[in-house]
Amino acid sequence: MRNLTGAQNRIPAMDDIKELTKADHQNSLFKKEYVKLSLRAQNILEDMDIVNYNNACNYYIIHEGNLDFIGLRNVGLKTNAELINFFKELKEYFGSQNEPEEENSTGKKPMPDGSDQTPQNQNTPVFNNKMELEYQKKLNGISTRAKKILKFINADSVKGFYNYFFIKYPTNLDFYIKNCGAISTDEILNFKKTVKKVIDSYSSRSIGSGLFSDLELYYRESEFFNDRLREIFNRCFKIHESDKFDTLGAIGKDINLTKERVRQISVEFPKKILNVLLEITRHGFLDIDQYYKNDYFSVNDAYAKTINTKEGTAFSKHIIGYALRQIIPDDFAYYSVNHKLTEFSGIFYRKDLLWNVPACLDLIRALYINRRKSPAIKIELEKILEQSGFKPDSPDMNVSCLQAKNQLVEIIGLYNKCLPNTTITGVDSSHII
Repeated sequence: MRNLTGAQNRIPAMDDIKELTKADHQNSLFKKEYVKLSLRAQNILEDMDIVNYNNACNYYIIHEGNLDFIGLRNVGLKTNAELINFFKELKEYFGSQNEPEEENSTGKKPMPDGSDQTPQNQNTPVFNNKMELEYQKKLNGISTRAKKILKFINADSVKGFYNYFFIKYPTNLDFYIKNCGAISTDEILNFKKTVKKVIDSYSSRSIGSGLFSDLELYYRESEFFNDRLREIFNRCFKIHESDKFDTLGAIGKDINLTKERVRQISVEFPKKILNVLLEITRHGFLDIDQYYKNDYFSVNDAYAKTINTKEGTAFSKHIIGYALRQIIPDDFAYYSVNHKLTEFSGIFYRKDLLWNVPACLDLIRALYINRRKSPAIKIELEKILEQSGFKPDSPDMNVSCLQAKNQLVEIIGLYNKCLPNTTITGVDSSHII
């Protein structure tokens, strides 16, 4: 005969995970406690026809005031105590047999007045990336299977976990997932207690949050980086203003790595910082638009100082510019002046400006390249605008020529600050409104 033990005990694939009915869950609770009993106690329950949750519940309701099995065949003091404890373990679930509230077509539970709006919890915590980082640290401490189950029910973030386990299913009885056995269930419910402590800890005090303060937090504490990576990145890219550039050979000598190995590690920085930025912004805790309020700007020394002062950080201006470039909104575009990460610079501008910003800057770049040895560049605004396709007399243009010149002068000034040892001249101040 073929041995089916292995097939029967195989852990089902995670694709099979599905939410079950409440009756299925209640029976799973019964079985969970039932298997803990001795063989004698199980046989006694079978003789009494208590073989599922409903039978146990009915027996408990009828005999709640006199729950005693002494007098039954083969029941001694030990077995009697065991059976009484069995019913006590199930007691908290008795009386919660009503089916979940029916949901309407919108997928929301109906309100007493017939509306489909979900009531707001007045005590809902204010989520932030500090709380999320602590949650991810705790999440890494549970089993892979439990993490897959949480991911399936969209509870792999602190906000998703809170919505599922504290809002949607606030009681343990309501947590029923197929293929989530007793061990995984206990692990997740214990993890719920841990998450509750994390939420209480970080929602009970005010925590400043901003893109770069969170970036600094993740850079120092998240699993994306370690001490060796931070040392290499700090010295290769001058992450903070206090850092100093160093050669690959000097870095490798200090940390006992070859020059080539240091180079291989350093090229991972753009990908790692992008992953961190995506992690920080994906939960929606931050207002990213606050960094793009102006119609056009560049990240110069003054801009970087303002950001660092506001958020309590010390990032260098090229790292701030690089970070903003990675999360740029859809209504903004970026014109790169220097794409080298250690000297990253460029101009952010709104796409709806009524003149061709990149075409104008391309013409200015051409003048810069063709300047030969002269440090000065002469700009003729009308000519630049005309060559870029600007037609102030066109009926679809809502911006005057003077306004266009004014904007161009300001953007030329931003461009000029991105170029070392260059002076842009020939811009008539009378063009500025």
